[in-house]
Amino acid sequence: MACLLIILLLAGDGWAQQENAQRPAGAVPLAIVSNTLPQPVAHLPYHFQLVAEGGTPPYSWSLEKGELPPGLHLQADTGIISGITAAAAKLTFTVAVKDSAEPPHTAVREVTVTSVPALQLEWQRHPALENDGIYGEVKVANPSEDPYDLTFIVVAVNQIGKAFALGYQHFKLSPQATQAIPFGNSLPQGSYIVHADAVGIASKDAIRRARLQTPKPLVKQ
Repeated sequence: MACLLIILLLAGDGWAQQENAQRPAGAVPLAIVSNTLPQPVAHLPYHFQLVAEGGTPPYSWSLEKGELPPGLHLQADTGIISGITAAAAKLTFTVAVKDSAEPPHTAVREVTVTSVPALQLEWQRHPALENDGIYGEVKVANPSEDPYDLTFIVVAVNQIGKAFALGYQHFKLSPQATQAIPFGNSLPQGSYIVHADAVGIASKDAIRRARLQTPKPLVKQ
């Protein structure tokens, strides 16, 4: 099941502060004030700037622990995370900011980021034997900023490789939109694997694909 939604979890209730020197009276403690990161979407450009306050500017940023999603990079002098994620992934990493005091102060925070596919497809209602055939429903989602010219098709393939159409849709899927698509059809006796495919075209150079398949055959007696 393709991964549908994108989750950004901030570990703990606050910033972990590590002070390396006595702070002058009245000085503002160094802290990272960015509360959340926007979700990365696979194969699409990403840009977000971490923000710190307090301490003694200018600041320098680094990864204290872990790794960013593949394709993203952290700029040490600006705190900008940018790039293009290569694939959907869930990773935990710790960012650190250091100020220019002598000796420097440091603030750190652990973040868990889940990047998602540019086109998402999941079972809304798993394919099941009902009455004279197989019926179910999928949900397709477009987390990108571009509209998709979307084609969806679902087939049931029997034990000898013959495919039976269960559903077909062709429509425009708006940015940040989701669409439920029911499907189903009567079938002869046999053992069936259900395949659902979605193709979203944003431009001639941007084609997104997603696929689902039942893990085991559905047998109609």
